[in-house]
Amino acid sequence: MASLEEQLFAAAEAGDIRALRACLASGADANHRLEDEDGITPLHAAARAGNAPCINALVAAGAGLEVEDQHGYRALNEAAIWGQSTSIETLLARGASVEARTHFGCTALWLAAEDEDYADCVRALLAAAASTLADGKDGDTPVRVAASRGNIEGLRLMLTALPAAAVLRNKEGNVPLALALADALLKDTEDAEAARCLLKLGAHPPAGEELSGVDWALVPSPCPRLAKALPAVIERSADEAALLVQHLQSADRLRLHTFAMCLHRAQRRRRVPSLPTPLVWRLLALAVA
Repeated sequence: MASLEEQLFAAAEAGDIRALRACLASGADANHRLEDEDGITPLHAAARAGNAPCINALVAAGAGLEVEDQHGYRALNEAAIWGQSTSIETLLARGASVEARTHFGCTALWLAAEDEDYADCVRALLAAAASTLADGKDGDTPVRVAASRGNIEGLRLMLTALPAAAVLRNKEGNVPLALALADALLKDTEDAEAARCLLKLGAHPPAGEELSGVDWALVPSPCPRLAKALPAVIERSADEAALLVQHLQSADRLRLHTFAMCLHRAQRRRRVPSLPTPLVWRLLALAVA
């Protein structure tokens, strides 16, 4: 017959609140570890299952929110890697640390960013002020992880919370935006290229440093719909805007060239002094945006 603790684990995994309460009432240890399953506790199991009542009952019975398994995963990390947004919300409401790291250095947000189906988890963690800049394995941030795994919705959520994260460099000096563009080249699909080229550049101009020529060299050329980012890039730098133009589709470049020629002729005919460069760039951006 299964021990009381084994029954408690089974109830937590199944989300069976009645059985779980019965085990706790009979004296089952809420912090008992299963050594043959990496030392997880019943709270880890309940977090995997996404059952809020079981989580609340275990915490009320003394289950430790910050107890780690053999790999440093706490219940919140476990919920994130299993994509359980309800567990995340419940654990955070109970006081779990949103920045808790595994032995690999990964926060719950980093783990949730790995899967494109975990946008609800990303949303719940950001609501609790999880850092989009917390680096994990290989020095990558959650923003970089989301971009590399095609988690576009999670990426949008994180860049809305902190637009500058798109251009902040990791420990190796790499910019998440540029790395995402490199991934787009490998995936070779128009939608992936467009998502990684824009990365909210149009709606949310990053507040950080501009991308260098080396970074822009990673941009697919031509890059579909990249023209939409021109107004935002112009706000940062005319030099960077010139780099962007090199990666426009031929139709967009032709439209820019035609508009520039028409503007030049109009100035000559009317003998209008040369317009300020920033104004010319803005006019050109309107021509293709």
